[in-house]
Amino acid sequence: MPNAEQVRGYVEKSESTLMSTPGIGPVVAARLIARTGSIDRFPTAAAYANYRGTAPIQIASADKTRHRLSRKGDRQLNSALHTIAVIQIRMPDNPGRAYYDRKIAD
Repeated sequence: MPNAEQVRGYVEKSESTLMSTPGIGPVVAARLIARTGSIDRFPTAAAYANYRGTAPIQIASADKTRHRLSRKGDRQLNSALHTIAVIQIRMPDNPGRAYYDRKIAD
């Protein structure tokens, strides 16, 4: 199993800019790259959200319509994104934390 420095080298060789995003280290970046593959295969952001299981789906019952997250999708990719979100929420003065605070205030 590769160590963290080897993983960092692999991510840097891929010429990815993921590690410049706050909250994304070499291990999480490698997980995102490995689980996603070529991003060009997703024509839209919505198609990628559907693939990773974070696109809301509509649930209709009687006269009520609501939305929930899909149970389909790549659960390991979804887990990596959740890890990034949790890390960003813990970082003060981060756009992820500001977004979280706005949503809590709503």
